[in-house]
Amino acid sequence: MTMSKALRFLVATLTVTLVSALLAGCGDNGTTKPVDPGTLRGVVQLPYKLASDAEPIEGASVRVTIGDFDSTATTNANGVFIFPVVPAGTGTVTATLGNCLSATDNAVGVVSNITTDITLTLDSEADFDTISVGFTSPIRIELSPDGLHAVLLYDSQGGTRTPRLATVDLMTGTVQTQTISDAVEVYDLKFVNSQAIVVNLLTSSVYCIRFFNPLNLLMVGNDVIYHGAGSDNYGGRLAVNPTGELVFISHTVQDGPNFNGQVYAVSVAQRAMLEADNKPLNGLFALDNTLVGGALGWAYNLVFDPAANELLVGNRISNFITAIDWSKWGTFDRDAGLSMPTEGIRHVIMEPPSPYNQGFGIENFDFAGGVGVASRLRSGPTPIMRYESGGTAEDLYYLEEQSYPSATNHIFRVIPSRDSWFSVFSDDTRGDKRRAIEERSLETLQRTYRFESRYVLNPSELAFAVDPAAGLLYVTYKDRTFIEVFCLP
Repeated sequence: MTMSKALRFLVATLTVTLVSALLAGCGDNGTTKPVDPGTLRGVVQLPYKLASDAEPIEGASVRVTIGDFDSTATTNANGVFIFPVVPAGTGTVTATLGNCLSATDNAVGVVSNITTDITLTLDSEADFDTISVGFTSPIRIELSPDGLHAVLLYDSQGGTRTPRLATVDLMTGTVQTQTISDAVEVYDLKFVNSQAIVVNLLTSSVYCIRFFNPLNLLMVGNDVIYHGAGSDNYGGRLAVNPTGELVFISHTVQDGPNFNGQVYAVSVAQRAMLEADNKPLNGLFALDNTLVGGALGWAYNLVFDPAANELLVGNRISNFITAIDWSKWGTFDRDAGLSMPTEGIRHVIMEPPSPYNQGFGIENFDFAGGVGVASRLRSGPTPIMRYESGGTAEDLYYLEEQSYPSATNHIFRVIPSRDSWFSVFSDDTRGDKRRAIEERSLETLQRTYRFESRYVLNPSELAFAVDPAAGLLYVTYKDRTFIEVFCLP
């Protein structure tokens, strides 16, 4: 039998009326509607603030329980939440963000016909976790590919102590160390794979890289010497290609007023300079480039871009990032004055507009997942630029009131899985100029989170590593003997 239109309309009307009557006695989430209610409104903010300014956060979940009343809401773009109808009385308000940040107030009082305003500041228990290592002055910390171990590289503290390595089991806190007794200075540390790390160092007579087993810190093979020592030489950074077959080293030789940047390639399997064209020192690019004046004078940062098959090299005395096509490596003619060919080399000009174009060089650079960021070394506002694989510098951004320390242990960390980058931050607006780690969006270059130690560590230098899979940030400090652990929202 078919229901008539009039009957269907009557049934629908009665259903709506019945549901409305039932809901009239209910509050949010199906709870009983309060009698003589009040309104609860509030702001949720991050625990890390710039100077004294609050930092509201969008997307935090807020839950209110007063007696039988139980309701949830989400903060808006201004960090604000509101519960328009809440029973009068005292209850609990809890705010959470992600898996680790939360805040709870167990004594929130709501008054009938009154709007109660509260502020909740998120915090994380993980921010107070530390792992004791026992040594000061770390310049690098790197995590194993599985995230179970951290390897730290310690410098010589002005020659008063012997440089050393330390491996920390992040699950148990067990520490194993190894001195590098013949090292005068150490520069960089990288994981090649789970079985090997490589350290860039200076002995009394040569610059070399040395392979170690990351667990027992025993040497693996002999040193690979890439340059003789001298007062006019400058060791630099390490980079490993994605397959773990090659290690790149940046190095610079100063000849009077001129800087001659060099890049070496080392075979991980052979533990030797790469010999692609059977020429001596084939793994060396000695860049005396006449095409672009001053390009790569002081080779510094190194990153391998697998998307474009290029080795990206930052220059500390010019505003270029030099991109070397790896497919051309070994085909360059080094017999012609060590000059660069027109093929296989390009220069990304990281030039901010006036008045910030005084010609300072690329201090820091990192690249991963098709995008990177670079900072220009200069006094005053720090230009930060965004770089896309195979492209040019773009999306210039300035840190107008804050600055990045120029300490050589400062590096960027680009984290594609979080669409963000981390960097050392020094807040000149604060009396102690406190340093912290900042996370910024790769898309907007704007700050997302700030992670600041609860210890007064300034003007301590620091090094850090990020484990995005575990949601943890590890920070070490020059004047502290521990690793501090932060939870990533």
